[in-house]
Amino acid sequence: MAPLKASLRYLAPFDRFVILSDLAPETVQDRLATAVERKDYTRTLFTPVRTPFEGWVDEDGFKVNRVTRYNNASHPIARGRLRAAHDGTCIEVSVRQPWTTLVFNALWFVLFAGLLVTGVMLMSTRAATVLIVVPLLTIVLASLLTNGLFWFDNDRTRRKLLEVVDGRLA
Repeated sequence: MAPLKASLRYLAPFDRFVILSDLAPETVQDRLATAVERKDYTRTLFTPVRTPFEGWVDEDGFKVNRVTRYNNASHPIARGRLRAAHDGTCIEVSVRQPWTTLVFNALWFVLFAGLLVTGVMLMSTRAATVLIVVPLLTIVLASLLTNGLFWFDNDRTRRKLLEVVDGRLA
């Protein structure tokens, strides 16, 4: 099962990490609440960025994504659970792409995989080369682009969360 999980990471990237903070859980919750605003569906390129995150925070955890001036379909969504540790707070965070991005990528993959299979089936014709190379390149480039954007934004989300809760990675 582990190889399947590892290969799915390239199709639907996700990340898990643990943040340790010396602050009390209530203080961490307050800091997160200060750094998170409600989702603003009217945000534009010219809307000022007031907080680093948008989403929600409650006593058990949070669900946030980073606020940026640019909109990007693969902004990671971070879900976290707060729990008291013997010397502060332990925050378990899982990060994934939005469902809309995952569905779009799946449809994109199926469409171009179908073209690839068609190209292989028509191997004897001259058009088969185009039907093999173009879908293959499209699948590879789309995967590299969405994965690259995810990991780039994931790193920025992780650093901003560490800064907000004054924490360190476990």
